[in-house]
Amino acid sequence: MLDPKEERQYKRLRKLGQELHIMLPEAFWTFEVFDRNGKLIQRHRQRSHSWVRNAYNHSFSELAAKNASDSTFGAGKLNIKDPDGLVKYGAYPITLRYD
Repeated sequence: MLDPKEERQYKRLRKLGQELHIMLPEAFWTFEVFDRNGKLIQRHRQRSHSWVRNAYNHSFSELAAKNASDSTFGAGKLNIKDPDGLVKYGAYPITLRYD
């Protein structure tokens, strides 16, 4: 559930970002629980408060049409790390989909 006080602060921050022409990315995460018949029995949505390098690299790759570039995961490198800790890079855009 979204906190009304926090949402008022984000609203002011969004307005300031628009006035200053600064992009302020917002992210949310949602989980849903279904029963064995597929009926939704619980849904929860909240703000994600921690952007990580994967998210910034994904956003930049999409906005700048820049492919992943390096096998080293760290500052100044454009790539992504999968849940197993493997660094993904190559002549393709960064994606958050894991096969």
